[in-house]
Amino acid sequence: MGLHPNGVRLDKRKNWIASADNSTEFLTTIFAANHLGAVAMPVNWRLAAAELAFILEHAQAKVLVADAELVALADDALDRVEGEVGRVVAGGSADDWEDFAAVGTSSAAV
Repeated sequence: MGLHPNGVRLDKRKNWIASADNSTEFLTTIFAANHLGAVAMPVNWRLAAAELAFILEHAQAKVLVADAELVALADDALDRVEGEVGRVVAGGSADDWEDFAAVGTSSAAV
């Protein structure tokens, strides 16, 4: 599927809940957003679901990329957001989330 099919375009925002360590997926997400002319917005992984939901809604995020261990928090936050936000999980798998590794394998990945 990728970022572009999820609505990430020039002047669009994409959010990432970073893990405690910077990962290759984190850097890949930043570079992919930059390539599209979009805004990558790292979000603190220690936020509560309500705080994360506020940020996602206020920023009008199109895609949220989260580490597998943060999917429960992300799901809780996304349940509070109006509108559709694409979901991509890095470092694992989760129901109703696109796999980060599979996102990068399509020809329209970015």
